[in-house]
Amino acid sequence: MNKSKQALNHISIRILKMILIVFYLLPLKVLYLFVPVIKYILESLARYRKQTIQFNLRNSLPNFDSQEISALVSAYYTHLSEITLENLKLFSSSKVASSLEFSISNPGILDSQYDANQDVILLTGHLGNWELGFSLADGQLKHDVIGVYKRQSNEHFDKYLLSLRRKRGVVLIPESKFVKTLLTPASKPRLFMLIPDQNPRNNKNIKIFTFLNQRTSFNTSIEKIAAKYLIPVLYADIVKLGRGEYRARLLWIVNSFKNVDTNQITSQFVLLLDRNIRSNPALWLWSHRRWKN
Repeated sequence: MNKSKQALNHISIRILKMILIVFYLLPLKVLYLFVPVIKYILESLARYRKQTIQFNLRNSLPNFDSQEISALVSAYYTHLSEITLENLKLFSSSKVASSLEFSISNPGILDSQYDANQDVILLTGHLGNWELGFSLADGQLKHDVIGVYKRQSNEHFDKYLLSLRRKRGVVLIPESKFVKTLLTPASKPRLFMLIPDQNPRNNKNIKIFTFLNQRTSFNTSIEKIAAKYLIPVLYADIVKLGRGEYRARLLWIVNSFKNVDTNQITSQFVLLLDRNIRSNPALWLWSHRRWKN
């Protein structure tokens, strides 16, 4: 990395630190007053990925007319503004603000797996506020929760954000260390949280599924790992109850490997994710270039 880029990274992190100090001092209810301002900047001034958002929505929901698509675009920018403020508040402190809530409606679904000292894999999508979900899941489950994340291209920001997450007690491992960690003996069963709904790298494990009305590539590595090591797989169905308030319901994709076609794990994940998104489209990460290939 050249010196000018290094200097820019250091300045950017310093600016972020100053912003986080402000967010630490202000209560969330005050920060929410700025949602219309943030939304206006993103949607009308910066037009942040607006063409991508419109393109994705039109192709994914062809039964929606132009007015409905416009309403969804507006609702998405509102949600994006809210989770931006929520996550800046989240990163500003080692403790999660009491006004932020991410509950799991049926944690007992994992009791039998815990009693059997069985690790599990939990899959979900970029719905609601996934950052908050990583922060609060561990306090609601008997399993030790480990988030599996994709490293950012900017190494300085990646390390800085990772340090902020760890201050809140969030345990994260990079994708490259997932299998190694899975095979490492632990004193307590673990739940590995993954969000595999974004555009995957092209490799031999790619399969094409119909997802949101489009031919879409998904990486099937997780189903191969689950089948090889007999790791049960769950899906977390996420809803937004209000500002800063989210709820997940856990659904089994596979909890027993007797007479189960493990090649269907990815297809079941795709179906559940598709249904979850359609139930409230504004909550998904439409600004990502999911279908760029």
